[in-house]
Amino acid sequence: MRVSRTAGTTDAVAILYPTGNKQDGFWEVEDELGTKGWVPEAAIAVAR
Repeated sequence: MRVSRTAGTTDAVAILYPTGNKQDGFWEVEDELGTKGWVPEAAIAVAR
């Protein structure tokens, strides 16, 4: 059984960098401070 919870939030304008790890529709990301977390694939947009 997989259990998850929200550990924190980030600003809507934060830049997140994918680490390359993907699992069950989620991407692992890292912010400018080195904090890692998981976001749904549907929430990821490519910066232009």
